[in-house]
Amino acid sequence: MRILAISDLHGNLNALEIFRKKIEKNNFDLVLCGGDFTNFYFNPKEIEKVPYFEEFIYNLKTPFIIVWGNRDFNRYLNMYFPLKLVIDLDKEDYFYENWHFTSNFEHFTSNSILITHSEIFIKNRNKPMLQLWGDSHIPKILYRPHMCIDLGFLYRDSIHGAIPMLGLYWIIEVNSVENITAKWYPLETSEYTKTFFVKKVGMNEFILPWYLENNKEYVKKIINKQ
Repeated sequence: MRILAISDLHGNLNALEIFRKKIEKNNFDLVLCGGDFTNFYFNPKEIEKVPYFEEFIYNLKTPFIIVWGNRDFNRYLNMYFPLKLVIDLDKEDYFYENWHFTSNFEHFTSNSILITHSEIFIKNRNKPMLQLWGDSHIPKILYRPHMCIDLGFLYRDSIHGAIPMLGLYWIIEVNSVENITAKWYPLETSEYTKTFFVKKVGMNEFILPWYLENNKEYVKKIINKQ
């Protein structure tokens, strides 16, 4: 099973178009979104972007699974951003072949992928096969002992005082419960962006992304600078 995983677009159509061009020649079984696909919370006029988002999702020709984030909900209208073509994981679980997708931490089993907008620390002994989340804007890979991925962001805006920048997306391949690989790819390939994400995802206890195994000299260069 080949998964395209994203989070936190924050409604930026420029980032969405760059992302579309990056992935248009790739094939995926499904797409997972960890929420904040829109900026509906701060801007009700975001509703005008529905046709653009629907066209993007339709052209993927693959299931688009989403959990809603805080930015997707407008408290004044008391509603989430209306996307008709998505599979809303907050409403019901989803099954693809032998794999189970859920946002409910009471539903997961050893063959489940648990995806939430914010990080949830699982205290009980049973663990999902894979855990994904967004929201923090700090991409990383953890083992607890199951694989956990903070998806980071497709686009980070200046709402919380951060410097706006293009983000990254993930390709996750699940061959079995014990055979999962994940690779991240930046939307922008400048030296600053690469350095930023290598430090975020590859620092301290976090595991270096698999895709960088093909760039060993670059990795050594970055590590030597730290």
